Amino acid sequence: MPSVEPIHHTSARKAALGVWALLLVIFILLSVPIAWSTSLYKDRIVRKADQDAAAELAAQANSLRLAVERRLLLSESLKAFADTELMNGKDIDVVRFNEFASHFVPRIPDVRNLSLYPNGIARYVYPLKGNEALFGLNLFEHPDPEVRANANRTMKMEGVTLIGPRELAQGGLGLLTRQSIFVNGRFWGVCLDRAGRAGADPGGHPVGGCGGSLISRCGPTVFSCSAMRNCSKDQACARWSSCPKANGRLPAN
Repeated sequence: MPSVEPIHHTSARKAALGVWALLLVIFILLSVPIAWSTSLYKDRIVRKADQDAAAELAAQANSLRLAVERRLLLSESLKAFADTELMNGKDIDVVRFNEFASHFVPRIPDVRNLSLYPNGIARYVYPLKGNEALFGLNLFEHPDPEVRANANRTMKMEGVTLIGPRELAQGGLGLLTRQSIFVNGRFWGVCLDRAGRAGADPGGHPVGGCGGSLISRCGPTVFSCSAMRNCSKDQACARWSSCPKANGRLPAN
């Protein structure tokens, strides 16, 4: 007669193995949805972070675009004022220039002065107080070779041009805009405005430009580039937040 004890031992072993197998199946069944849920949660967090970053960048880009458009309008307004004055005489009246400039400085927060440079020499500066170092500054004899080169290039152009980003005297990176003034097809001078603290070192001035410098608070990702040369102003402004290379020209069309 076979022993009962070995049969009982075998049955207990099979029961234990069955329990472990059941636990393993339960673990697998639970692990799959847990892993799937975790993956979905991570994906949702990543998508949410991407959406938040995209929304913030879009807001910054839109703010920058509006600021640049405002500065371009100011550039064109300053040039139009100079053109009108020069049509009525050989010189620009200082009183009328100061009156015109007072409508923009200091009402526009990032504009600290407006300047006109007949033959590249600063003869009209508003406000003069705090900007005395600018008066008489010759862009074509500036100690910075980049400034001289930009001044020479600007005098050959009719449209609004950009340089930058570059470190400004007032701190931060800036896009510098400039525009030449022509009378009967001949170069008269340049007009520009300046963003930053009044009375800063003139070495940090934007040069040869009507419109001046725009401080970027979005970091070094904001650039102008050669890709803008065939773009409209709106397209160029929209691309500043993603363009990888510096130095470009904003078309006047």
